[in-house]
Amino acid sequence: MVNFDNDKKQHMHKLKHLDKSKKGFVDEPILKLVNLINSKKDYYTTSSCSGRIVVTAFSDDMKKNKTKWLFVSHALIKKNQFNLKLVRELTYLRFEPFIIHIVAKDIDCATKLLQSAKDIGLKRAGIISAKNRIVLEIIGHDWLVAPIAKDNNLLIDKDYLKFLIKEANIKFRNNQKRIDLFYSKIKSL
Repeated sequence: MVNFDNDKKQHMHKLKHLDKSKKGFVDEPILKLVNLINSKKDYYTTSSCSGRIVVTAFSDDMKKNKTKWLFVSHALIKKNQFNLKLVRELTYLRFEPFIIHIVAKDIDCATKLLQSAKDIGLKRAGIISAKNRIVLEIIGHDWLVAPIAKDNNLLIDKDYLKFLIKEANIKFRNNQKRIDLFYSKIKSL
């Protein structure tokens, strides 16, 4: 098992100087939560996503490394913001909830944080690694996955597409409420 305090110090130094995400920075809607967790002596974050509305096109073999990202938003979609590019591949509109990976100092600290997640209804929370360090994964539960296009054609009508976008925005708002609830719960740890 690695020394938690040294590991956290090194990780926080790297986080300030080099964010390995594609964007290069923490999503604004989850930044307050990430900063709060990192300020706690018994925890630190290794990765996070605030949740997103995405349109992706998958190759026939459905391999992740061949996925085309046609649209990504870490915020609500406003009217006329959504322009769909049609492609040959099967295309999905998705809402993916927040996800956060947290290292805990020990099993008691991990259990306390997991219980906080469960207390506010976050059921997808657990320890994903305990070999070198205790890593927790906590995931929101608002999901939306709908196939919308294939072979350069919409599979649905424009009214249903508008409905899906509206639903994705509702899920985005609910997701943010859960992030805020989790923030309030962790604040008291």
